[in-house]
Amino acid sequence: MIARSHQLTKAVVNLDKERKALAETEAKQRLEISKKRVGLAKGVMDDNFRLLANHSLVAVWSGLESTMNQFSETLINANPKVLQCGEFKKIKVPIAEYEQLADEDKPRFALGCLQRHIGSQHKPGVSKFEAILKCLNISGSVPQNVKDSIYEMSQVRNLIVHNRSIIDLKFLKKLSRGYKKSW
Repeated sequence: MIARSHQLTKAVVNLDKERKALAETEAKQRLEISKKRVGLAKGVMDDNFRLLANHSLVAVWSGLESTMNQFSETLINANPKVLQCGEFKKIKVPIAEYEQLADEDKPRFALGCLQRHIGSQHKPGVSKFEAILKCLNISGSVPQNVKDSIYEMSQVRNLIVHNRSIIDLKFLKKLSRGYKKSW
């Protein structure tokens, strides 16, 4: 019985040592992971949060495009007679394709056709939106500073998405400001 008690005590001591060793190993692993995370965070901060800023700008531009599309679709839905005027009259689509759409999908389809017809997706800055709104009989003036900011945002967005954020001669020619480093 005493021998068994001694074996049991040894087993408990060994188990406690193993637990401590495992806890030390886990602590070292966690410390290494934390050091890597600190290094990554430092890298992001040293880069002035460029990646975050780039993603944010692309998201803001996407939100602007989406909002303008929803607004335009709402205008078409509220006033379907606009489809019988101006540029819409020049658009040719298979009638069967249009008629098969659910009523709520028709404004989006019509807007997409209009965008392709007038090439608005290739227009820079606010021109992209003004071209569509003009076809929907909506017009107004946009302050020059807003036009300039939206134009710059569209160009920087294109640089981020299509040129890996690398400033090139094409970008520099489009913007009058002096850019010296990538976004």
